[in-house]
Amino acid sequence: MEELRFKFPWRSYQQRVLDELNDHLSDAQLHVVAAPGSGKTVLGLEVMRRLGKPTLIFAPSLAIRNQWKTRLVDLFMPEGSNPDWISLDIRRPRFLTISTYQGLHAALSGEGDEEDESGGEPLGEALFQKCRDLGVGTLIFDEAHHLRKEWYRSLVQLRQALSAPVKTVSLTATPPYDADASEWANYESLCGSVDCEIPIPELVKSGDLCPHQDLVCFSAPTGPEADFIETFAKDLNAFAYDLLNDSRFLSALSNMPWYLVPGDCEDEIVGNADFFLAGLVFLKASGQPIHPDALDYCSLKLEELPELNRQLLEQLLKGVICEEFSRWFDAGRMRKDIQKRLRTFGGLHRGQPMLANLDEANKLLKNSLGKIQSIRSIVAAESSSLGNALRMVILTDYIHRDQMQSGSKGNYQPAKIGVVPLFEVLRERGEYHYKLGVLTGSLVILPRNAKPAFRAAAREKGIVDDDVRFRRLRHDSDYVEVELKGPLRHEMVHVVTEVFQQGEVTVLIGTQSLLGEGWDAPSINSLVLASIVGSFMLSNQMRGRAIRNDPRAPGKVANIWHLACINLPELSNPLESLIKIGKLSGAGTGARSGWNPIREELGEDYSMLGRRFKAFEGLTSTEPILIESGLWRMGFSNVTWNEEEVNRINGATFAKSADRTVVAHKWHDALQTCTPDARLRPTVTAQRARQHWVYRSSISVLSAGGGGVLMFTFALLAALSAGASIQAVAAIFALGAFAALLAAPKIVKSAGFLLRNGTVQGNLRQIGKALLETLRHTGQMQAPVSKLKFVVRKQGDEHYCFLEGAAPKERELFLSSLEQVLGPLGKPKYILVRKSRFFGKAHIDYHPVPDAIAGKKTHAEHFARCWRKWVSNAELVSVRSQDGRRELLHARAQSLSASFVPHAQRLGRWE
Repeated sequence: MEELRFKFPWRSYQQRVLDELNDHLSDAQLHVVAAPGSGKTVLGLEVMRRLGKPTLIFAPSLAIRNQWKTRLVDLFMPEGSNPDWISLDIRRPRFLTISTYQGLHAALSGEGDEEDESGGEPLGEALFQKCRDLGVGTLIFDEAHHLRKEWYRSLVQLRQALSAPVKTVSLTATPPYDADASEWANYESLCGSVDCEIPIPELVKSGDLCPHQDLVCFSAPTGPEADFIETFAKDLNAFAYDLLNDSRFLSALSNMPWYLVPGDCEDEIVGNADFFLAGLVFLKASGQPIHPDALDYCSLKLEELPELNRQLLEQLLKGVICEEFSRWFDAGRMRKDIQKRLRTFGGLHRGQPMLANLDEANKLLKNSLGKIQSIRSIVAAESSSLGNALRMVILTDYIHRDQMQSGSKGNYQPAKIGVVPLFEVLRERGEYHYKLGVLTGSLVILPRNAKPAFRAAAREKGIVDDDVRFRRLRHDSDYVEVELKGPLRHEMVHVVTEVFQQGEVTVLIGTQSLLGEGWDAPSINSLVLASIVGSFMLSNQMRGRAIRNDPRAPGKVANIWHLACINLPELSNPLESLIKIGKLSGAGTGARSGWNPIREELGEDYSMLGRRFKAFEGLTSTEPILIESGLWRMGFSNVTWNEEEVNRINGATFAKSADRTVVAHKWHDALQTCTPDARLRPTVTAQRARQHWVYRSSISVLSAGGGGVLMFTFALLAALSAGASIQAVAAIFALGAFAALLAAPKIVKSAGFLLRNGTVQGNLRQIGKALLETLRHTGQMQAPVSKLKFVVRKQGDEHYCFLEGAAPKERELFLSSLEQVLGPLGKPKYILVRKSRFFGKAHIDYHPVPDAIAGKKTHAEHFARCWRKWVSNAELVSVRSQDGRRELLHARAQSLSASFVPHAQRLGRWE
């Protein structure tokens, strides 16, 4: 290890970690969380060098495994070095052994791995003995978020089998914060608590990552996709319209005892609240009179009920079809007729209505061929903007080799999204000049003119020309398929990457499984995510391919393109179109002119985009320019979704993509205008109505107190004017003093609540105190109170809440719990019920007890006590009790009717 020396200066965060290394390793575990492209591999190698012990390094893929050796040789050793003390085979360990997690698991279990699918004899104790004989003292886990289940168990076996004290180094960009408690406990036991987190904005500020922008290109379903979705929507509306005009069904529904004498059916109603509320909405949509008792039971007015939508209709029909309610809907085969009608247009799935989240429609949107046209437009725009400087990578999920064009003639029509269909479409370049290539685990295609560059790069890796095979594509002689033979065939990714870096390929299509994680090509300045992956970890990893600095292009600015296929609402009158095509069986009799057709949602593809954008921070689209996570930063919140607006958004997006200089300036301004101690703060943002409950409650008490004072004064003046005796006046004073003594605690408490909770900002602080005190009481937060600081800041209508001084996992627990308390009701085990009156009018608010506290009744009760101490009077109610289910029904009815529903969401914010 003595001859190893890093050849370049350390980045600021790397130097900080190395300076504090002894402190971090006091528990024999170093756990670093840093963005993709931040240099974690180099940091891990330097820690290994300083520890100086035989080391095992584990990576999630062969490409990343090979990258570790490349980094060590290129960046730490003299040029031309080929050390014999490095092994890439876990079965034959040496001083430094670099393997994959699957390779270790295969060696211990006898199963096959990436290089030998046939497997072999389980090594088990024999492998452990080899490691003990070597004196292995360091374990490095790269992309440590992969450490779950089987791989985790294999690593635990290994660590326990090593006799010498072992130090672990865990490196990741995305800790599995979304894992359940047991998985996180396993992860933390192996990797240790997080020692330092280095977010993307900090690395851009220090110049270690490049400025970049996220761009979204929208498309609509095309061809058969659009036909299916449009036909389903029309069939659904026709079905809903007929049902709304079906006198038999309306009579059966409205004459259910639930809607006539709800007080006599309380058990059934509270156990089936969704059905009951959906029935009220349906009856309103039909124009059918609703019995006043049914509305009173939910404390609702008719005008407060929302319009009928797919979710509510689905909830209603689930109840109608189930056996439990068959006695009300069995007359004249009514239920069977409804099921038959649903089945005819695909609204029935495994015997249950499926209207709101149709699997087939979601699949069509995610895999829409309209995205291929979006990619063509993106390639054209980026090629026009950057010319020969373009280095674009398109990541998708599947290869679809069977989609390769068989002949040289004919207009290619893609049938699926995948590597080969995209290659075939982009092969027709038209007026644009780019060089197209393909890199996957089983298929590599390069331009014919790139053959010399490939051979030269292969020789650099020690690959002889005889091990390189080029085969011309039958339908296009400008391209060749490339194969490597021999022991170095695993170097294909590195060789093609070098060809791409040199510019012999400027648009490279690959799979996210091969290139989406750990692959390093610093020249990438445009990345298209044509993958349907929406997970927290993989989205962040894929995006990280583009934001590395490129030594060959110091002013690099990267564009990261996201694709979304969305449903657009029908602009014409749906009722007229349904009548024209004969979809309405009851259109001529009793059709309601005021009927509002059920609109489509934007679709699952847009929802996936929202989940993806939670995983990373970037520039906001509006002034002031900030750095935040979440899809809302893209400015889509108030968009009226129609074809014209989508075209406008896409046009503005392509204009932004060409102006990279502005992007660099925005990053500079957003980073430099903050305070010197600015950093990324995990935050809960909340939007809440004004604190009317505080004023109602406090004013009622204070008014009563003021009224008492006036009555006392009036009585005293009356007694004095009537010439009352001193004894009578003294009695009035004594009575007033006694009343004041009784009322004083309540008045003081109400005044305190008013002062602390009179503003939304103040109320959020008190909720944070109650939550923090409870989590410390339950032992889930260990940090000293003196180190913790809960901060609430207001910007516009939003309030930003964050916790300082807590360990990352404890901070995550607190913020996720706060998000639950401040967000929609969901499905809680306990709720806090807060009742207030104002001049005789009652008002009720509901707050869910977060899952982290609701697991034990004693914990929930302590939270209620803290709530009453800091926030307001409230009653803790279990939703499993009769009273609790009734309160839950009222709460859901309130959220259904409320014009303003409080919301809360997690995001990261640089400030």
